[in-house]
Formats: sequence, C-alpha cells, structure tokens
Amino acid sequence: MQMADTDMTETESSLEQNLGEYSDDQTFNNKLLSGIIGIQQTLNSLIIKFETQNEEIHGIKNDIYAKDGIEDRLQAVATETEDQTTMIAEVRNQNTNLTTELNLMKSYVVHLETRLDCQQSQIANLVERSMRENAIVIGVHERKDENVKAELKLIFKNVLKITENIKIDRAHRIGTQTNQNSTRPIVVKFHDYNDREHVINTARTIGKQNKDLLNGIYITPQFPDDMRENRKRLVQKQKEYKEIDVDTKIKGSSLFFSKSGSKYVEKVSTPKALAIFDTSKSKFGLFEQTSSNEVNDNGHTYCVTAAVTTTYAEVREAARQIMQGPVSACTYNTLVYRFTDKDDTDEFCRKLRLREFFGNTNHEDGSLVRNKKGTNPQPNRDKHLEEYINCLKQTANTNIVDSHVKSNLPKSQQKTIKKLQNDESIIIKEADKGGGIVIMDKDHYKDMVLNQLEDGVFYQKLNGNRDKSTMSKIRKLIKEYSDNLTDKEKDYLKNFEVKTSNFYGLPKIHKSKEIQDHVENCDSMYIKINRPTDLKIRPIIAGPSCSTQRLSNLLDILLKPLCIKVPSFVRDDMDFLNYIPDRVPLDTILVSFDVISLYTNIPHELGLKAVQYCMAQAQMLLGLEQTYAQKLLQIAEEKTKCKIWTRNKYNDIVNLMTKEPSKEDKTPAYYYLLTK
Repeated sequence: MQMADTDMTETESSLEQNLGEYSDDQTFNNKLLSGIIGIQQTLNSLIIKFETQNEEIHGIKNDIYAKDGIEDRLQAVATETEDQTTMIAEVRNQNTNLTTELNLMKSYVVHLETRLDCQQSQIANLVERSMRENAIVIGVHERKDENVKAELKLIFKNVLKITENIKIDRAHRIGTQTNQNSTRPIVVKFHDYNDREHVINTARTIGKQNKDLLNGIYITPQFPDDMRENRKRLVQKQKEYKEIDVDTKIKGSSLFFSKSGSKYVEKVSTPKALAIFDTSKSKFGLFEQTSSNEVNDNGHTYCVTAAVTTTYAEVREAARQIMQGPVSACTYNTLVYRFTDKDDTDEFCRKLRLREFFGNTNHEDGSLVRNKKGTNPQPNRDKHLEEYINCLKQTANTNIVDSHVKSNLPKSQQKTIKKLQNDESIIIKEADKGGGIVIMDKDHYKDMVLNQLEDGVFYQKLNGNRDKSTMSKIRKLIKEYSDNLTDKEKDYLKNFEVKTSNFYGLPKIHKSKEIQDHVENCDSMYIKINRPTDLKIRPIIAGPSCSTQRLSNLLDILLKPLCIKVPSFVRDDMDFLNYIPDRVPLDTILVSFDVISLYTNIPHELGLKAVQYCMAQAQMLLGLEQTYAQKLLQIAEEKTKCKIWTRNKYNDIVNLMTKEPSKEDKTPAYYYLLTK
C-alpha cells in the first residue's frame, strides 16, 4: 500500500506539471486534479478488495487440500453414491426375479383357470347327460294325494294314444304351489331315452294337427338352466326368422338353418385372442399357456397356447394334442408357435408360399402318385404374406433360449442303457405282439434268421443283383403302355434311388410255450430264459426304396377299390364287429383259425389269378388297362432282393419271394377265388 501511495504522488506531480504547461486556468486545474484524485482513491479501494479476495482464495485452496477438508467430504459422497448404485442394481435384480415369479404365477393361474373351465364344462356335460331321459310335463291338473306316475300313464294312453308300455323310473312335481288353482310342472324320468323321444314326438305331432286334443298339456325335454336360457333366446330368434319366411330348427343349444344346414351365430367378428410370447414362462407338458385369460367374444371362448418348435411335424403334433387335451372345451383354440431352427422356418415359409401359389388355381392332372419337387415360388407375389413371413423370420431369430433338458432317469439306469447300447453280443427287438421288449443273444437271433431263410420252399439264394433288370423291365413296360400313365406317374415309377431291402425278424414271444410258462410262474417285471427252443420270428422286409416299392404303391392304390368288392372282405377288427349280430343264441360258438405264414403260403400263380379274376369283375373301378395292370403285377411279384446281417456287415446273399405289392389286397381275393 505504501508503494502504491508513492506511485500516486508521483503521478499527481507529473499531472500538475503537464496541466500547468497546457492551461493557465487555475480553477479548471484544481477540478481536474480533484477528479483524478477521486479515481485514484477508487482504484486503491478496488486493489484492497482484490487482495482480500486473493487471501480468501488461498484459504479455500488450503481447505480443499487439507486432510479434513472438502476433498474427504467429496470422497465420502462418491463412496455413498457407489453404494447406492449397487443397492439400486440389487433392487432391480430382485424386481426382475419377482417379475419372473409373478409371470410364473400368472401362467399357473391361467393353467388352473383352464382346468377349472374344463371341469365346469365336464360337469355341465354330465348334468346334461343325466337329464337325457328326463322330460317336463306342463298343464297336468294337480290333485291332492295324486299318483303322478299313474296320471302320466293315463295321459300317454288316453291323450297321446300310445299303446306301448312306457316305463317311468320316477316322476314328481317341482316348485311350490302358490294357490289351489295353480298346476306345477312335472319332471319325469323315463327308463329309456327312446321312450322319452317317442312321447315328445307324439305330443308334438298331435299339437301340430290340433292343439285342443292335448287338453293344454305341453311336453318338452328337460335341459340345464344355462342351456334353457340359451334356448329361450334362440326361440325368439327363430320367431324373427319365421316372419321373413326363413325355416330354422333348434337342436340342443344351437339354431340351424334348415335349407343350408349352417349354424346360426349372433354376430361375426374377428377373435380378440391375444398371445404374448415369453420364453421365461413355465411350461405345462409340451406347451406353455401365454394368454393372461381366456378371451370371450361373439358368444365363444378363445384359448391361446404357445409352443417353441424345431420342426413342422412338431407343429402338427402340437395342434393334435391341443384338440385332444382338456383345453379343447373352449370353442376355439389358437396355437401360436415359433421355430428355433432357421432351416425349419425357411421350410415353413416355403410351404406358405406354395399354398398361396397353388391355392387359387387347379394344378391337378389326375396323377395318383408323383415325385416330390423342391419347388420354391418366387417371393413378393402376395404383399401381406411376405409381411407375415418377414415378421415370422425376425421373431424366429430372436429370444431363442437354449435350455438343457435333464434326463428323468437315475444315473445308474443311464449307465445301464449306454452299456446295453454298446454291447455287441446282444440285439434288442420289439416283440411281435404286446409291445414287450426282448433282449436276445445276437448269435441266437442270427441262427433264427438263417433258419428262416434256409427254408428252400419260400426263399432262394441269389448270385447277383437284379435291381437293374427289374428297373429295366419297369421302364420298358411304361414305354409300351405310355398312354395309361400320366407324366408324373411315369416319373414316380422310374426316377428314384434304388436301395436293397433289409430283412429282420420280430420274436413271437406270445407263441412260445416256454416263455408263457415262465410268465405265468413269475411275478417280476421281466423274465430271463436261456434261448427258448420254440421261439419263432415274424419275417419282415423293410424295403422303402427297393426297385418294386413304388410300383407296389401304385398297384396298392389301384387294387384297394377292388378289394372291398370281395364278399369276404373284412377291413380290421372294428369292421369285423359290424358283421356280428347284437344278440346271438346262447349255444353260439365263435371259431378262429391261426394260419401259419399266411402271405407266404399263397402260391404266386394262384394269387395272380385271383387278382386277375377280381380285375375282370370290376374293370370300371380299376382305372387302368387290365392287361397293363396284370403285367405290372407280375413284375412286382418277382423275387425281391434283400440283405441280412452277418458278422457286422451286410451280404447280398438272400432273396425273398414276397407278395410285396398289396398283400392285404390279394389275400381276400385269393380266398374268394378258392370258394368259386
């Protein structure tokens, strides 16, 4: 400050000298000097303030860098912030877990609701079935100490003129009598449903002719309460249609149009079912329920089921199980599925485009068989379809969760299964009947197969491969009768990869007396017996790509219409039951015959003759020139080469004389010819 004052004094002296040189006006000089001095004082005060602030800044800086200053406090704040961030992350994680658990609980609630609705539907169905023989009779005068059953039988006899004996299990009035003149309805349970229908239809017929003949009596089936309310609405709707000359009919709880047979729906609208796919939700069986609730709209209930699939076959299986499962109690079931494999997604999209490509035009040429083509229609033919396909592909490639499926077997059993799988001394086969599992010594199985094949009556060894000669005969015959087949049928019969058939046998444990004796004397889950001497095998040729397989398939299609024309034809066990009368005399004896080697015991020549006879009798059903069909059948009847297992390799040594094309079709024809 002293230095500043000295500088200012020197400045004042210098200014006085300069002003004295430029002005002789003393008053002006004094005023100017006073102003300058004031400015100087102001500057001095500012300098003092700046120095004070400088000292404060130094003090603050010292406080900041001090150990117990703001730096420590800032560090504490930073630490607390990190702790709070960690806590927030933990809370978020807990919230995510709680959300997942909530979704699981919602899914379980949906599952329970579906089960509950299914049970309610089943209960309603049981109630309806319990009323199947019930009827309501209205308008019968009520008397004290009356016998309701006797009153009803008199009405049936005198009013309805029913002469048959109508048996009534029970009958009673319902409701409370309000006054002496009121008549309460009667609930009657008939012993037989047909009796109820007979009474109701008779009353309805008489009522249409003359209502006065019924004396005010009205008879109707008894329905559950909800069904009765629904029928009331339908009756009102039926009256509305009658006014505009539209004939309708009420059946159960539905209204049908008599002319078209279609079902009446109160309104037509788009289902509002909404499914939100979430892979975190728990699965119930094969599927996972993803709709929060069932959607009720248009008088219907829509249930949504979602499934992650890897193949298109699983989609079809999902749809099949939905239709068979409890959820089928809903009016409509919606399946939402997503592929986890890109290849399967592409294949599904290809099929969608094929459906659109062939959907609007008729591309059929009458071919019974054809080769599969890898046709892939050009995209962008249909804008809406392509939008759906793009959305499907994007969805399929996102949120795919690879989950490890745990085995449901203990480790000891898993090891045992692997050990059996790798055991080269045994062979595992399914039993011919009963679905049992048979584990045999491979040498014993080989001996049984060779004993079967060494029978010279039915089998013959070959020295060479006859596939080429067989295919040559087929091509030559197709060329000779080219007008009898379409181009696609010709391509199907000629162009495919020929493979030698495989021969194997299934053990007939139900025909082995030694095994059956052990079963009767053993209460274990399995039995162990050392090479039963009377065990036989059922010979089977697996030839899905043999030279005559496709020809056999075509012949099978052609001969099936002829087969059902044979008087002795029986399709299967259920068809056989249709031929048995409902009631038979007490002394009736049902006899069955067990034919050993049924198909192989039919002589080739006689089998061909039987089929030719049936073709001649029903030429119009054959759909092919008879001579051409006979030649095709002769080729298919030729010896078919197969291969058998021996010492871990396949040797082309054995040929089977099989009736490969449609053996089921020729058998009834053969026995029909024998009866002629």
